[in-house]
Amino acid sequence: MTRARCDMPMILILGSKKDANIKLLSNRLETRDDCRHAVLDYQNSSFAFEMSAAGEFTLVVEGETVTGPVAIFDRVLLLKRTEYYPAGEESEADFVADEYRALFNLLAELYGDKVVNSLSSRRCLVKPYQQRAAAVAGFLVPDTIISNQKAALVRFSDQTNDHLIIKPLANGMLYPNDQGGPTATAILTNRIARKDLVSAADDDLEYSPSFLQREILKLYELRVVYVNGQIFAFRIDSQTHARSETDWRRMSHRLGYFPCTLDRDVEEKVRTFMSIAGFTFGSLDIVVDVGEKLWFLECNNQGVWAWLDAGVDGAITEAIADYLVELARS
Repeated sequence: MTRARCDMPMILILGSKKDANIKLLSNRLETRDDCRHAVLDYQNSSFAFEMSAAGEFTLVVEGETVTGPVAIFDRVLLLKRTEYYPAGEESEADFVADEYRALFNLLAELYGDKVVNSLSSRRCLVKPYQQRAAAVAGFLVPDTIISNQKAALVRFSDQTNDHLIIKPLANGMLYPNDQGGPTATAILTNRIARKDLVSAADDDLEYSPSFLQREILKLYELRVVYVNGQIFAFRIDSQTHARSETDWRRMSHRLGYFPCTLDRDVEEKVRTFMSIAGFTFGSLDIVVDVGEKLWFLECNNQGVWAWLDAGVDGAITEAIADYLVELARS
């Protein structure tokens, strides 16, 4: 490798080349003459990480030495029973996935603030933790309870006048018992009635924490993609179909997504939240209620953007590429 090429910013992408978002970013980086890049694909790439007795390390991915100015974009999915999971018998695939998770965590620790998003920022991935940060930033956030006590859940339902939704606290995936069966099933947001809580067996509710919130009556929703200070907002008309009223993902293929502009004060709240959370990239979900008030729901720090990028002529991918080169050089 020539010295000039070695001194160019090196962008390392962690994830699967099957991921449409990674394809977009990799293709864009390939056309630039101001950086090198490689994809450490846990499904289809070769790499070697070596560390000396003195603690010095080298990393080579697909023949590219990760050296010089470096930035890492982490979009590792490793979702069980999906196309993004290692192949093979399930227990073996689980082992391989855990090994890759450990490797990626090692890289995130070694490269520190050169990773989007950093290992330390991942403490802010749990939804109620994010709600607290969003409230500090000035957003409205829904009343929330997490409990395995039937009486507490029923009491919370009474406080919301039975306007209640239930959602997963963690990743919200279920896996069928038959290993050769269907792929992973996502648990989406659902309405839940007081009568369902009352009729539920105490043992069933004690088995797991239940994450309930007051339902916000929606006018529409916003997906806001944040890239190191740049904001790309899209309106989602989720209330045009009954099935998408509580979770637009149920009808994602039928809904309209329209680029829009946020008020300056809302943009400032977004930036403040991202700063508190320690995120430099992510996709925020915000509800606009029937009174046109904005409510923060959550932020996905690996947020997908490929399905929105065409609506802004590739500007999101361009912004991510620019940011990664800037981060490597900083």
